[in-house]
Amino acid sequence: MHKKRYADYLLLALWGTVIFLYFLTGQMMPENGRHLIWCKLDTYVPFSPVFAIPYVAWYAVQFFTAWYCFQKDRKVFRKLVGYILFVYAVAISVYILYPTAIDFRPEITGKDIFSKIVGLIYRMDNPTNVFPSLHVLVAVGCAFAQCRAKKLGKPVLCVLWWVIALSICASTVLIKQHSVLDIFAAIPACCAGWFLFFRK
Repeated sequence: MHKKRYADYLLLALWGTVIFLYFLTGQMMPENGRHLIWCKLDTYVPFSPVFAIPYVAWYAVQFFTAWYCFQKDRKVFRKLVGYILFVYAVAISVYILYPTAIDFRPEITGKDIFSKIVGLIYRMDNPTNVFPSLHVLVAVGCAFAQCRAKKLGKPVLCVLWWVIALSICASTVLIKQHSVLDIFAAIPACCAGWFLFFRK
């Protein structure tokens, strides 16, 4: 029992390590020579500052899901961490082999609270290492875990978790922090992660 408990703490440490490696990759990769990601669909996606809320909520969703599963359902917690390590490994490998960025973020002219949040996101989150979108990869993984966890997996709640996850996915393009291609690129890794860790 103690060995399993220590193993779970190790998994938490590994989760933190891959997050650190993600930021380290972003700092180490040169700014020049990055491939610009864009497709025609991006021109049809409106800029909607209100979606800064689900974009930022991504951090809270991760914390809540990890905390709840760690406290209430260790089996699902281990599946979630396995999924996270897998998708981060895929994403970081792509970021190293195929460095990417976007260059179509609009100028923020609005004075409302949502525009101010988007401006803060732009200042703190460089539009690099965008393909595939980690927001999409992690949000979908959290929904997988939430729908498997004790008490959180009730059908009505599962609808809520997927609404939140899909809102986060949509926010990446609606605040112009990602291209539609970044969402499409995340889908195969999400499917592979589900198959490896959440498939019954």
